[in-house]
Amino acid sequence: MKHFRTTLILVLMICSSYIYGQQDTSEKLINQGVWFLSSTEITEIADNEQISLIEFFKKDDVSSIFFDQDKVYTVYTKMGNDVMEDNWKIVDDTHFVMVGPDDGSAQLMEILELNSDKLILQSCNDIDGGITCTKFTYMSSKDKWLPDNEIDKLNSESVQKAQAEQNE
Repeated sequence: MKHFRTTLILVLMICSSYIYGQQDTSEKLINQGVWFLSSTEITEIADNEQISLIEFFKKDDVSSIFFDQDKVYTVYTKMGNDVMEDNWKIVDDTHFVMVGPDDGSAQLMEILELNSDKLILQSCNDIDGGITCTKFTYMSSKDKWLPDNEIDKLNSESVQKAQAEQNE
């Protein structure tokens, strides 16, 4: 009986920490309000080769997202004048399942970093002979955004690096 009681207490502690983690993640996502897309990094690994391309977005061009609801989020993404709607369900404190409303396709999104300044999400998919991962970096504010000329320079350097990786 003592072993059962100890096991039950341990299970309750694990479940409560799991639920607390989800609530903490939910609060951080919702309380922030709008998240602004700062950059995307696409990495493809196939046949023991890796190619990466990072794209930085200018202050006026950025996409933004915000989370509405608790646990099952309606995520609105604004790109230019278009607003897209997806449904994201939090799986645990580090993962979402994103379901597209039009085709019902599902995609797993991993939360790599979440704090008051930054949200980094990553999604990986299998491709022929390898894997491709896309990392999305969102910022909580546009206050520290780089000037357009620095972003142009970073994007140019990223393309040159990706081309060099491809030619190796």
